[in-house]
Amino acid sequence: MITLHFHPNWPHKGGTVIDSMATDGFYRSQITTGISSGGLRAFPGGDRWKWESRLLAGKYDDRPAAFRPVYGVWNRRADPYGSGIRFGSSYLRLKPDTIDRATFCFPDSARAATDVSDRSSLTELCRAADEATWTTTSKRTFTVQCGGAARPPRTPLGVFGWR
Repeated sequence: MITLHFHPNWPHKGGTVIDSMATDGFYRSQITTGISSGGLRAFPGGDRWKWESRLLAGKYDDRPAAFRPVYGVWNRRADPYGSGIRFGSSYLRLKPDTIDRATFCFPDSARAATDVSDRSSLTELCRAADEATWTTTSKRTFTVQCGGAARPPRTPLGVFGWR
């Protein structure tokens, strides 16, 4: 299951994130909201912009913000709290067929992911995540691809690049 984490009570557009979602009827990415649990680097020339460009071969470089990738987590262990709780206390579960439009990678995109694929390589990416060794200070989170979690046997796979 792919999930999109968010902080429902964080301020956005004169209300809260959940208010905006209810009013607008959709989930917005960091690049359109300017809200992040991590670094605010999603702008032209920023770190996130650069690694998106590298991982996705520049496909979104000239696209409007609303058409850039949306980031989520592959919650392969069906954790009831989601696999990316660092990125929000709440999450949306996407329809199962979303997996057919998703791109996965490992390790985390912000950590120079080297393995990028569609669902055809999920078994290999899961194995890589399970076998990865991480220090306690590593940020093994989903951001853009098949990146880790906070505890080894439950390493989540991040997801990016669907539309």
